[in-house]
Amino acid sequence: MYIKYAICILIIFFIIAVLTELKFCFVHVNWFFSMIVNNTLEYFPAEYTFGVFSLKNGIEDVHHTIVSAKIPLGYRREALEISQNSHKIPIEYEGGETDFAVMYGKLANFLESRKIVDQYPYLYTRKAFTREAQSLIARLCNAARKCTFIIKMLYHNIHLYTFYNK
Repeated sequence: MYIKYAICILIIFFIIAVLTELKFCFVHVNWFFSMIVNNTLEYFPAEYTFGVFSLKNGIEDVHHTIVSAKIPLGYRREALEISQNSHKIPIEYEGGETDFAVMYGKLANFLESRKIVDQYPYLYTRKAFTREAQSLIARLCNAARKCTFIIKMLYHNIHLYTFYNK
């Protein structure tokens, strides 16, 4: 009986040790407008943030980008309205990133350096932002004309790792 108890205690300590080392990556996206492209709703990002968190260290690092790409013709008014009524990020903000392929490279490097034993951190987002996060990752991958396996895997599975805002 004492051996079973000791084994259970050891297993619990092992699980706690593993959980404290795991890294989680929270994603947030603010956007300017949405449009339908090939029967898919796409969001044009205003900014995005990927924050890496662990139970052991709390917030470990943040990758934040303000998007300054040109607003396509016909979407400027919607972008202005959403900006004014929501996040207040000016459209075509000076000093932000303009090239989605460059943004992809920076994000891929950020995630690559967060691997533990060849495991990338899972991406989590609020359920309300799942489509926006998927749209962002797809836009970055399409702009770079490549997608590392992990980014593609996370893009297809991001909806499985959502949490609710209560």
